[in-house]
Amino acid sequence: MSEKRQGQISTEFLFTYGISFMVILMVIGGLSYFGVLNVSTFVPVSCDLGNSLFCPIFSLDHNGTVFHANLQIANNGDTRVTLTNMSIKDASLDAYCFASDITDTSGVSLVAAQKTLTNHQDEDFVFVFEDGLSGCNFTDSFVDVTSKRKFDVRLYYLSADATQETSTKGSIIAPAK
Repeated sequence: MSEKRQGQISTEFLFTYGISFMVILMVIGGLSYFGVLNVSTFVPVSCDLGNSLFCPIFSLDHNGTVFHANLQIANNGDTRVTLTNMSIKDASLDAYCFASDITDTSGVSLVAAQKTLTNHQDEDFVFVFEDGLSGCNFTDSFVDVTSKRKFDVRLYYLSADATQETSTKGSIIAPAK
């Protein structure tokens, strides 16, 4: 009779803790389904362009066929730099995608007339990336525009009186709206 009682105790033990374990799994599943456990909500937005260039104010916009990177680029270095291009890559792209156009806030294209930043100067730029041009294919990668994404960035520039283009690597972590 004690063997029968001992079997009932172990069955009740497994049943009680099994139900508790299932409830915990359902709570975790519900929290992750509603986005409470989404890791991207805890990652801060940031823009890092390397040693002497940084972007204190930035935003990313995507309207289906065109991707805009709106950056206020500040030159914190000791020499002037002339911006020539920018490339961007996220996890969905196989290679870097080059900007098809660079404009200032008034809409003037700066591709031909490259913009020079003197030391300790900042300026607003809009880098335009179009789907189908220069390796860009952002159409399929922006299914969920509310979550933050990490973009690897390369900014190309000429420093001071240099004739050869230099690049700096950085990253942007932000949602694309």
